[in-house]
Amino acid sequence: MASPLTPAGAVLPTRALLIKSQWLEPIFSGRKTWEVRGRDLRIRGRVCLASEGKLVGEVEFTDSLPIGVRDAGNSLVSVPGYDRNFIGLQANKDKTCIEDVTVLTYTRLFAWVMKDVLRYAVAIPYNHPLGAQQFVDLTRPGVVSATATSTSSSATVSEGQRIGKCGFQKTANILSSRALSASSMSE
Repeated sequence: MASPLTPAGAVLPTRALLIKSQWLEPIFSGRKTWEVRGRDLRIRGRVCLASEGKLVGEVEFTDSLPIGVRDAGNSLVSVPGYDRNFIGLQANKDKTCIEDVTVLTYTRLFAWVMKDVLRYAVAIPYNHPLGAQQFVDLTRPGVVSATATSTSSSATVSEGQRIGKCGFQKTANILSSRALSASSMSE
């Protein structure tokens, strides 16, 4: 199935990563550039960010780095050969926005490297499929509602914020006010 479209006609990525709402602001501000998870990420490219039943923005995943492992005594240590990536280093803690790494319970830790962050002007509702725990397949029928994905011929891309690698701001938001009002009338 084809990728869903926003009301402005922009193509959404085909999947969304579930993110706790507490991490959204650090991601959108450009402070959090590493998403810490317990498994390697093989996905590269654009992915939506989903939180509390809404698609709130996008990131581009460029890499997945081993940043720590538990030793026999359950202490967090660097992965041999990847010492510079160790989450225990202050510079790397800053990329995760995690102050106390002892709260992480994963046996192995990976940093999913994010760049080119885009916050949607208006969040797009989606229907969370049963069983989705980490990623949501946005191409599945019924996941993104018809009103959220219907295109409007008069919709235009509006000014917005895209945060690059160094906090550089570009324009590129998704939803126009006309497309938003059209979708809210149909609710």
